[in-house]
Amino acid sequence: MIGVHNEVSSGNKGVREVAFDSLPIPAALREQYYAAGIRSLYPPQAACVEEGLFRGKNLVISIPTASGKTLVAEMAMHHQIASGGKCLYVVPLKALASEKFEDFSGKGVRIGIATGDFDRKDESLGRADIIVATSEKVDSLLRNRTGWISRITLLVIDEMHLIGDEGRGATLEMVITTMRNRNPDLQVIGLSATIGNPEELAGWLSAGLVQSDWRPVDLREGVYFKGQIWFDGSERKIPSVKKEADTNLCLDTIQEGGQALVFVSSRRNAEGAAKRIASALRLEEEKLNDIADQILRSDETGVAKTLALCIRSGAAFHHAGLSRDERKLVEEGFRKGAIRVIASTPTLAAGLNLPARRVIINSLHRFVPGEGQVAIPVREYRQMAGRAGRPGLDPYGEAILIGKSEPAVTELFNEFICAPAEEIDSQCAKRSTLLSRILALVASREATDNDAILSFFKGSFYAVRHANLSHLTRICSRVTRELEEMGMVVDLGNRI
Repeated sequence: MIGVHNEVSSGNKGVREVAFDSLPIPAALREQYYAAGIRSLYPPQAACVEEGLFRGKNLVISIPTASGKTLVAEMAMHHQIASGGKCLYVVPLKALASEKFEDFSGKGVRIGIATGDFDRKDESLGRADIIVATSEKVDSLLRNRTGWISRITLLVIDEMHLIGDEGRGATLEMVITTMRNRNPDLQVIGLSATIGNPEELAGWLSAGLVQSDWRPVDLREGVYFKGQIWFDGSERKIPSVKKEADTNLCLDTIQEGGQALVFVSSRRNAEGAAKRIASALRLEEEKLNDIADQILRSDETGVAKTLALCIRSGAAFHHAGLSRDERKLVEEGFRKGAIRVIASTPTLAAGLNLPARRVIINSLHRFVPGEGQVAIPVREYRQMAGRAGRPGLDPYGEAILIGKSEPAVTELFNEFICAPAEEIDSQCAKRSTLLSRILALVASREATDNDAILSFFKGSFYAVRHANLSHLTRICSRVTRELEEMGMVVDLGNRI
């Protein structure tokens, strides 16, 4: 029986929160939460418990950023480990793997991390209770038949909406399908803040669905145009100290004691925005100089010198071109409140725990080869907007788009702020993807005849989205024939 009491959470009224006392988690973990000031579950977290989190049930958890998805997964992992289980936590980025490794460490269980050489089996990781890895690394471990993979009892997929990503979605989907194919009793927990069709994903995994728009801090979304922010039903004037909209929005945020994240479309734009905002801030603080000096001690490149110069004045940039140590220094400096503004590419929105009072989204387009500038998906906007609002620090969070004209203000509301997230589709339909996947199935002995190949794909999200099984049969047979014509496989009739 879970004890429930009424309590109003910061920025939300009339919500119920659940105490930790009777949850089936190790006492040492509970004490760690208490020491960190975490005394009860948020309502969406409580819903996960009620839905079967500790009963081994598969779950798809679609709740806003900062609503506590990682804590839900961590409790489930410790519960599994206490029963002799082993857990695999899959993330999309190496930087996110490092963050989760640190988050999970020091809590009484052994943590491993796997993000590197794809040809290694990394059998030593089998000694860990929780292994954090990128989807590409797990795909490699599965193909290499790494021994400890068979002992995984709980699979957690962070940022599960990336199944719909054109670049890496097929790999993630095949990882989940392969893991479930090898161990039908595996518990799977999918985490995401932005899913347009969560019911389909839950149906695929035979999972319970926990869906909520509850946040620990209220989110206000608006569009900045001509010196003021237009919210739904209200406006707010912003002092126009500088020419650039993002600079004025940052200065206003800092004047109120907050911090800001500025999302831009490229590394070059991130560096340019940071230099411009730093020039406007012109802070002089010892703690900023300390961070800048650490940057210069770790790297003497031109990028590092530019970053250090920006940090001395209170701003920074963050993108994949920085070293791991540089990114860590920037992230820690921001978390501790020293760095007031980070200008970043959207990678920072992909799960890294760096909330800010105000999120400013400078560009809603990205360059796609062969297509030019195209609008980003609504779910990507929601990922960025979800970073607004620091629980326990901010009374609210703001996500601000920048309008170029009066008609654009209405368009931005209609196309992003008020629009639902797109549905996620399988990325396994491409011929090249099917060729590589069927070849991998045969090479790893996952499937050694046409019936087994078809059976495997029937367990994929692709089969859920494209339910015509006769069509799927024809595709698998055709791709197998193509592989045979290439000399990659040999069809012996009863075995491939």
